[in-house]
Amino acid sequence: MYEAVTVPPDGGLVRSWCGFEVNTASCAVVTPAMHGTVLAVGGVEDVIAAACGNEVLMSWLRKASESVARVGSVCTGAFLLGSAGIIGKKRVATHCMAVDVLADLYEDAEVDSGSIYVNDGNLWTSAGVTSGIDMALAMVEEDHGPDIKARVAKVLVVYAPRPGNQSQFSDVLSAQMVSARRFSDLVDWVLSNLNRQLRVEDLAIQAGMSERTFVRKFRARMAPPPDVVWLFRQPILAEWRDRGNVELNELIAHVVIHEFAHHFGWADEEIAAIDQWWV
Repeated sequence: MYEAVTVPPDGGLVRSWCGFEVNTASCAVVTPAMHGTVLAVGGVEDVIAAACGNEVLMSWLRKASESVARVGSVCTGAFLLGSAGIIGKKRVATHCMAVDVLADLYEDAEVDSGSIYVNDGNLWTSAGVTSGIDMALAMVEEDHGPDIKARVAKVLVVYAPRPGNQSQFSDVLSAQMVSARRFSDLVDWVLSNLNRQLRVEDLAIQAGMSERTFVRKFRARMAPPPDVVWLFRQPILAEWRDRGNVELNELIAHVVIHEFAHHFGWADEEIAAIDQWWV
């Protein structure tokens, strides 16, 4: 389906920053296919600076970007695209710790500081390495459809492919960071039990507290009271996420519709009709 080739200026065995060696082919012998994808990968600051200053590599990258179907970057690889003159007047993503530097260096580019990856025409850029997996899965879907994408995600043991407009800043991670270790473990437990209709009593037992103590401590550390925190709505999200073709904003809208339907006393068959319409 795809053949991956690593292309530095000179080729041969290249030692990575963390010590392992990669077999590569030099720019001089690699001509990207018209239907191919060229991705610039990121790295530590001095490595990126050296790559951006290598005119052989920059020239090859510029020419490749003019002939291939897709060009893009992973993490701080966006700096290579900027140095090669590829991101002008384009919307791009890079790591959250590098967005300001990229925006200062390449003022004609629109640097998206929030999204995990961005697709602008044939330009694809991801904020980080793991979000590069989400971006790659989106490319697979574009090339081969959602079924193949879902099969690849399953082989990679990807929990759920994320849409590009998802924030680089995770609400779940934030909850884990601001909570005590007991509540951090609880967040993990809730996310592993999305198929259950969780009650406050269930969470209190899992946290090893009385219900009253749990509510008081949870409210103090996690802001919203546990009977309205978003995690309790997750069973609906889990069901729809597993369908693999509904983006996060659609999932949230579907949850809101469900909650209104239940609030106003709609019958089960009426709510089921919403599901059929939503598909």
